[in-house]
Amino acid sequence: MDKNCGYVDNLTGWGFVVECVARFAEYDEGILAEPTVDLPHTLRRIFGIMWRIIQILFCGLRLTCPACRYGRMYRSLTKMNVRCPVCGMIFERDLGEMTGAIWINATLTCTVAVVPTLYFAFFTDVPLLPLFVVVACLTSVVGALTYRSVRGMWISILYLTGSIHEH
Repeated sequence: MDKNCGYVDNLTGWGFVVECVARFAEYDEGILAEPTVDLPHTLRRIFGIMWRIIQILFCGLRLTCPACRYGRMYRSLTKMNVRCPVCGMIFERDLGEMTGAIWINATLTCTVAVVPTLYFAFFTDVPLLPLFVVVACLTSVVGALTYRSVRGMWISILYLTGSIHEH
């Protein structure tokens, strides 16, 4: 092991994962004479980081605070809490922060609309007008039902990237 291994050990999160992948790629290409990262230790750390990311994203889907994992994001069906009632983390700091949630929700609802439409239009004899009416209704329902969870997931993504901080 060389002296740069300490540098890798001091990295956290995605920086650690990216640096380890780069080191192993250099070793595979013959640039490095020997691997500079302890593989079992590295894999444990990478899996630990990935497990934490999955847990935080799941908290967003469950509409719980990604920082403390206990506070509820919504106080009613349509009203979101400004702060976590348990830890005080602010969920939406700026007005434009929820644009990402809107894009994720739009992509999801478009997928729900396009995939069945293409299938039924090309592989069945269903008339197009009733098909479009059913898909339009389905798209509206799916968009409305998934927005809260997608918004919670976006808050988790903002928390993971450091855009939203704990208090």
